[in-house]
Amino acid sequence: MGNFDFDKAKKKPIFLKNKHGQYTDKNYRVVNQFGFLINEEEHIIDNEGEIKLMSNMLQSNSDMPLLFNFRAKKFKI
Repeated sequence: MGNFDFDKAKKKPIFLKNKHGQYTDKNYRVVNQFGFLINEEEHIIDNEGEIKLMSNMLQSNSDMPLLFNFRAKKFKI
């Protein structure tokens, strides 16, 4: 997850954009529209740049996949 300031009125993080139109956090690291750090291939990465989820594992809107329990029911998080 990127490092963001929080808009208390809207109750949402404040996203910045770089000169290429990509979302960034306040440390100017590229993030996706959900605030997750991403690399050039749009894989979700951690603060050290290690891949945590490959882009082909994400949902079509680039969000993280839903979590399921062993009975294939969605977790309510």
